[in-house]
Amino acid sequence: MKIISASLLVLFLASGCDNKNSTIVPKEFEGSQKCFEVSYVTGICSQAILKIENPNFFSYGENLETYSNVFFTIFDCGVDESKLLQSKFYVTIIDKPEDSSCVRCLAALDYKGTKKYSVKVVSKCE
Repeated sequence: MKIISASLLVLFLASGCDNKNSTIVPKEFEGSQKCFEVSYVTGICSQAILKIENPNFFSYGENLETYSNVFFTIFDCGVDESKLLQSKFYVTIIDKPEDSSCVRCLAALDYKGTKKYSVKVVSKCE
């Protein structure tokens, strides 16, 4: 009985995560490879708040409490977050994560904003 209850709880939590963290693609990014510079503000379990560094893209972020020009994202499985900490890097906004099949912890980042995008980390903007 405990195994069934635990399985149902994990299934419920996993399905709830997808709905809470659903992302959108701004119309201007649809079908394009617009790229911009960001920095890692905070994160946990492949979820992160990223700060937009390029003023031309500030409108895609929002201001929350102590953060400005930020948005929420969930990284693909292959992204090594430790390499992103304390540095600036480049992303493009994409329709959906390319690889979200990996096992993730159930901790959730508490993000109160509405700007949520799937991104692809790229080495440079072309």
